[in-house]
Amino acid sequence: RAREIDPLSPYVAAMNLWPLNEGRRYDETLVEAEKLLRLSPDLFLARLVLAQALFHRGERERAVREFETVAKQTPDVPTINAWLGWAYGRTGRRRDAERMLADLAAAPPERFVQPYARALVLVGLDRKDEALTWLETGVHNHTEEVIFLKVEPAMDPLRGEPRFATLLRQLGFA
Repeated sequence: RAREIDPLSPYVAAMNLWPLNEGRRYDETLVEAEKLLRLSPDLFLARLVLAQALFHRGERERAVREFETVAKQTPDVPTINAWLGWAYGRTGRRRDAERMLADLAAAPPERFVQPYARALVLVGLDRKDEALTWLETGVHNHTEEVIFLKVEPAMDPLRGEPRFATLLRQLGFA
């Protein structure tokens, strides 16, 4: 509906990248994200999804550079920093990931940090129990990012965990 209302909106176009990425259609995601970034190089949402798709395709070093670029564009957005922390953890840069996690924990109260953001970095660090605890907090508090749990590729390491299956049931996902 948003595309019908404003077919030229770069923001709406960027939002349309999420279903491609969450659907694990990484090649399409890359093509569409790169098109958008040629038109709007500062469109951080497109760059974020581009970084995710690159990572899941195995282009991890390039993905980390893209995550770093997005984090510089939006330094005060906890979820963006969490994605960078996740990528650091998954690429073995544990010290950097731990620093990102500490930064999220030290955020001032007026800058709400989604439990999902902390869980994301913890998944990157392969600290599954702690990640699940933060996700449980997010579900309990009805935070919005938990709606992605069923389809988010970054959460794949948790899929075999009974607590994760319980969370999906609590959210009404079959």
